[in-house]
Amino acid sequence: MADIIGQAESAVQSAAPREIEAHRSFLTEALDMVGKSGNDPNQVTQQSGAGNVAPSDMTPAQLASTTLQLARRHPEIVQAVGNKFPEAQSLLSSILSPQSNVGGLEDEAMRDFEGMVSSRNR
Repeated sequence: MADIIGQAESAVQSAAPREIEAHRSFLTEALDMVGKSGNDPNQVTQQSGAGNVAPSDMTPAQLASTTLQLARRHPEIVQAVGNKFPEAQSLLSSILSPQSNVGGLEDEAMRDFEGMVSSRNR
């Protein structure tokens, strides 16, 4: 798991500042949607190791691990909210790339999201 988070953190660190800011906005809205769906968004951030840190204050490692945890627990929210943030899709795709797939990441919703990103990048 440490390698997966390390790869995802590297993707965040090498992204352009506008992509990182778009990803922070994506993550904020996605966690809000987790709360609106009756789940506790703090549970996602706690399980990712980010604690109660807001996406606007997260380090690259916290952004990466929270994104991975969110995708693992709520792939349908990642897909729905990801559609609203085109500037975040390249970074999101890098974080959730095939080498990062563990557990629930390899489900139909994530494959659909990755297909959507691929079709926009053509």
